[in-house]
Amino acid sequence: MSSFTFHPDASHAAAMTVGKVITATATTTGAFFDTSEFSACFTAVDGSAGAGDIQFTSATYTVGEAGGTAAITVARVGGSNGSVTANFSTSNGTATAPDDYAAVTNLPITYADGETGTKTVNVTINNDSTFETNETVNLSLSTTQINRPDFAPTAPNQAVDPHAAVLTIVDNDPPPSFSIDDVSHSEGNSGTTSYVFTVTKTGNTALNAQVDYATVDGTATAPSDYTAIAPTTFTFLPGETTKQVTVLVKGDTNVESNETFTIHLSNAVNATISDADGTGPLSTTTRPALHRRRDP
Repeated sequence: MSSFTFHPDASHAAAMTVGKVITATATTTGAFFDTSEFSACFTAVDGSAGAGDIQFTSATYTVGEAGGTAAITVARVGGSNGSVTANFSTSNGTATAPDDYAAVTNLPITYADGETGTKTVNVTINNDSTFETNETVNLSLSTTQINRPDFAPTAPNQAVDPHAAVLTIVDNDPPPSFSIDDVSHSEGNSGTTSYVFTVTKTGNTALNAQVDYATVDGTATAPSDYTAIAPTTFTFLPGETTKQVTVLVKGDTNVESNETFTIHLSNAVNATISDADGTGPLSTTTRPALHRRRDP
């Protein structure tokens, strides 16, 4: 009694649905070609039994933005019967392609009959000079496709739904910084004089940044010398680089030394502060002295 192993090729595998009866023929060679048919050799069963499943080796992967590529590993688990394939794809999480990474779509990962172990897919990461939060890429594997089953009725069915994982790209760029300039004017003898300070954000960023500002008394005091500003928040959109603060300084005719007050920056969000204080020296203006003329 002889036996044989049946492996349908790709053009016939699709027709081999569970429950169909497979027959076989045998043909002799030589001067005469005699053919015999063996009816109902066996019934097609679920050939995925023991084929195993291609899965991610981790639910999370991490790579530095300057890393160049992220190595994503997958493994065949639960069996090695026959040849199997799963398709690997990426999709945007908070990271976007092609700016942050190179997208991958339906990249086939194939294990041959009996092959196990891990395989690696490399995802290209783009390094930039823009400050941003750590960003994510969604990873997916399609349902494992059994290409060439090898009948093993006692093995468990390991073909399962698609698997997912997340790749985190760790940003390597410094946050922007805030600074404020100094302003000097003559306070004048009356009315008010505007002291205009400029707050500057330096550095590329993809995020909104905030900083608080407020006046602080020095030798000049509010409200007698200037109008105080309570703590206030500036919000800089990614493309904004400067904003201005105006302090009204009061003029008088008092004889006094030069005085100062400060605009102080604090509580930076998504940024640092490189120069926290803008000084406003008040140069005093006095009326000229009057000299009484004496008659001879």
